Amino acid sequence: MRALRWLTAALFVVEVVLVATGRLGLGPAVVVLVAVEAAVLVAVLTGAAVRYRRSRRAGAEPATARLHALHVALPRPVARAIRRELDLVTAVARWAMRRPEGIPEGAASRPDDDRNGEPAYRLIPYGRDQVALVWLFIGITAVEIAVVEFLVPWPALRLVLLLVGAYGMLIMAGFIAVNRTRPHVLTPEDIRLRCGSLAELHIPPDGISSVSRDLRGAGYGPVITGDVLTLGVGGRTQVTITLTAPTDVHAGKATGIVRAVRIAADDPGTAVALLRAATADRPPAATGAPWLPDAQAVTSARTRADARRML
Repeated sequence: MRALRWLTAALFVVEVVLVATGRLGLGPAVVVLVAVEAAVLVAVLTGAAVRYRRSRRAGAEPATARLHALHVALPRPVARAIRRELDLVTAVARWAMRRPEGIPEGAASRPDDDRNGEPAYRLIPYGRDQVALVWLFIGITAVEIAVVEFLVPWPALRLVLLLVGAYGMLIMAGFIAVNRTRPHVLTPEDIRLRCGSLAELHIPPDGISSVSRDLRGAGYGPVITGDVLTLGVGGRTQVTITLTAPTDVHAGKATGIVRAVRIAADDPGTAVALLRAATADRPPAATGAPWLPDAQAVTSARTRADARRML
């Protein structure tokens, strides 16, 4: 695919020289260039579709497969940026439809998944601290859109600014939705630690040595410092998980060998209790409040439909 892009660029340079020297007319040059660009576009789209299917057959999640497909057609930084925006928009749709991502399908419906009447998996929400700030920015953007409607006299420009402002509000809402639709998930088979759509780490319950409440400052996104993986949300983490042995992890852009993972949690105390219960293979205590966007506690769900109603 890179060769095709370079071929198009080289052809453009050659045509410019031929047109400038009078050896080729402008009309034929444009026709040839458009034809070549169309052929390259078809080849790139075909390659992207093939790469997506291969990634899915290899077990990659849809978001990861989409990123692999984008890499075929676009430079890596551009592909990552586009994938990030697609994830945010998708998260808003999931939030609106109350469809959290990655909740085990029918996980609590099998008899062996139910422990003493309690569902077999738990959700640990995070990201509540940044909700107020994001809503503030959304409100400011809404005011700016209203002001533009009064101050800009040109209808076409007003429409463009309206669309840009609305899209910006959608992306900002995505920062809330992506955390709400991708909570940490505890199952009998593994513990899924997440950082929005930027990273997802699967750890077996017997791979955890200890869990502690540990408030620390952090950036946003997966970062490895020394032998510690930090999945920071809202500039901080609240829980530290110590692993039983050095583990090679791949969490988004962060790869390396770590002995501990720091995660965000809305209710650190409840999160620690649930993680300790999961690693000890005993049912955690009831947590009380349902899982809502503004919930104060961690909850569980008997079925996927229950989880959707709790959003």
